[in-house]
Amino acid sequence: MLMRRIERLGIVLAVITLMACAEDTRTYRMGASSYETTYSELGNALKAELQRRGSLKLEIIETNGSLESLKQLRDGNLDFALVQGGFIFDDKGLLSIAAVGTEYLHIVVPISSDIRDLSDLAGKRVATGSEGTGSRLTVERIIVTARFDPPIRLISMTHEMFRDQVAKGKIDAAMFVSDLRGDVRPGITEGQYRLVGVRASEALALSLFDVKAANIPVGIYGKNLSFPSETLPTLSVRSNLLVRRDVPNSAVRRLTETLFDYHVRRDAELPELTEQDARAGVELTLHPAADKFYSRNEPITSDKFEIAGVLLAILISVVSAFNFFWEWYNTRR
Repeated sequence: MLMRRIERLGIVLAVITLMACAEDTRTYRMGASSYETTYSELGNALKAELQRRGSLKLEIIETNGSLESLKQLRDGNLDFALVQGGFIFDDKGLLSIAAVGTEYLHIVVPISSDIRDLSDLAGKRVATGSEGTGSRLTVERIIVTARFDPPIRLISMTHEMFRDQVAKGKIDAAMFVSDLRGDVRPGITEGQYRLVGVRASEALALSLFDVKAANIPVGIYGKNLSFPSETLPTLSVRSNLLVRRDVPNSAVRRLTETLFDYHVRRDAELPELTEQDARAGVELTLHPAADKFYSRNEPITSDKFEIAGVLLAILISVVSAFNFFWEWYNTRR
């Protein structure tokens, strides 16, 4: 009778294992802000590679910014979302998979402007991007921390609008956070406007959680890669790929391992996306499946030896107890 029960338990465990290994036919949804080129490119590259592998079905949903992506993620309308860092949000029920890129504060002024630094924006008319975007929220935090006197006059407008408004002199400057391939390129190349730096970037970064001092490299913009002519100090934030806590481990694992595929990084133009950097830059707790993926090649530590020793001791105790009762049972028979 006892042996039959053990056989039945083995069958149940085998069925559970087969179910766990079965193909995941669900379509998962990833949110990506329509204002960020990098987000949509990374999302589409992931979708294409996952489809090629046949490992996961992914649908990319455009949102109106990081706030909307976060809301839909928490509401269960999205499973994953690419979200800009640098602002405080409710992270209940959310976990990180990876930091996927760095975005920089850009301060754009007309080519003829006498503004030379962030500090020169006091009392000026400054466009800060659309409401609900991570860029807008981060810029607002920077402005509050800098304590301008007289205060900056903020004007909300899209990237497309403020490019034209800056060039025409209807606003004094624009501030937004984006990667180094963002909307600033065309205007600088055409000589419409230029960038200014943040001399106090180190001091501001000390007062802003998850905002770091950074530099815009020499020659990243302009004709013949000529601008800026010297390294431009500024501030930066990390973008994170977030996931709801209840998304299955298998789906998170497949997405994580695909994220670092050569084709994904190439198509999204993210050569700096490495496992080490992605893990180090996360802003929330890592999802267990992502953490397990990153740790797969790590040497066994003393903690793991200790855990393994405890588990082995438990296993030996269970086997010994089973043998004892089995011998007792046979003796009674």
